[in-house]
Amino acid sequence: ISDSQALVGQIASWLKGDNPPTAVVAYEDYFALPVLAATVHLGWRIPRDLSLIGIHDSVIGEPGFCVSTMCLPAVEMGRVGVEMLHRKIEHPDEYLPARTLPLRWEPGLTCAPPSVRKVATR
Repeated sequence: ISDSQALVGQIASWLKGDNPPTAVVAYEDYFALPVLAATVHLGWRIPRDLSLIGIHDSVIGEPGFCVSTMCLPAVEMGRVGVEMLHRKIEHPDEYLPARTLPLRWEPGLTCAPPSVRKVATR
């Protein structure tokens, strides 16, 4: 059994546990794809049985099936980080406040309100 098969099995066990989630937030496709595989293994349909949201620097998925994704501004994050690092090197005692960068929501096909059936069984 491969590591990825074991991971899918562990996720499937968690999903069908006593208190299954109605949604999963996954960082990058590395974590989103095993969740998708586990739902297929269980015979679940996304987003009817489980919503899946990704956090990534681009939309996770393929044409025709995209995970609902909160897109990170990776290039801007790198640029701002380097600027702040240079500033800190030049002025080591200067306080540099945290910077907030805007995210972009890509709706995709994997996010919906919890199904009535799933909520009623809790």
